[in-house]
Amino acid sequence: MSKFKYKFFFEKTKFKYKLSILNENTLEESWHIRFSRLSLILYLFIILALIFVINFFLIIKTPLKTFVPGYLDMEIRPQLIDETLRTDSLLREAQKTDEYLLCIKELISGNIKLDDNDTKDSLWEKTKVVEFSEKSKREAAYCEKFESEEKYKLSVGKTESNEEQFIFNSPAHGVIIKKYQPNNKNHYGVDILVSANESIRCVAEGHIISVQYTLDDGYVIMIQHANNFISIYKRNSMSLKKIGDHVSAGESIAIASNLLDKKDGEKIFLHFELWRDGKPQNPEKYILF
Repeated sequence: MSKFKYKFFFEKTKFKYKLSILNENTLEESWHIRFSRLSLILYLFIILALIFVINFFLIIKTPLKTFVPGYLDMEIRPQLIDETLRTDSLLREAQKTDEYLLCIKELISGNIKLDDNDTKDSLWEKTKVVEFSEKSKREAAYCEKFESEEKYKLSVGKTESNEEQFIFNSPAHGVIIKKYQPNNKNHYGVDILVSANESIRCVAEGHIISVQYTLDDGYVIMIQHANNFISIYKRNSMSLKKIGDHVSAGESIAIASNLLDKKDGEKIFLHFELWRDGKPQNPEKYILF
């Protein structure tokens, strides 16, 4: 029974129809077409496929694609990202300014109250009173003798100034493979053996005064420190800071180069220099490598 139904349905789809167009006055046939249900379905499918392909190419190859919901031009995308970040920064700065002005307003109007826990009386109560025991006879005699001996001394001994005691941190973990050579104009510092892509650190607190890229030394970073010291870091593959940034001692400022130097036995190293008052200094006098 099922086979008979299937055969009947298949023959029905192959049954042909004739569509004619007649002249109304003469009743003559002007045009006709024969088709079956199966052929009609195929023709409709082909027509829809052609319409889809034509519309697809029109949207892809013409400016019509800009009207598609959710479409974003790749040239405009970076600009939108920059504008979004800039807007976010401005909103945060505006929020900080509003909070600052609100604090000033509250301070002027006298609405800011002191914390009850931090009053003068409470602080005095929290203060721990330390009582010292009285001096013994031996301690009193020693203090009297020491004061009498030190009364007429102009200096205790030779002490170094704070400038001479200025200590720096090591810029990288490694050993020195080439020492300070002041007679060599091209080597006013030391070469420190480092690992590829190692983090290079600032030797002391200061400000970035120069970030340059050269073919021979890669990224070269210069930092101004206190007491007229300037530290120079050469042979970096990437700089993590820009001119004007404030850096602390031990803060990462660059990434070491990952290229081997054939002139120095194919080694990866950091070239570090330390200058003071326009004169090169031996870094080993200030840094324990």
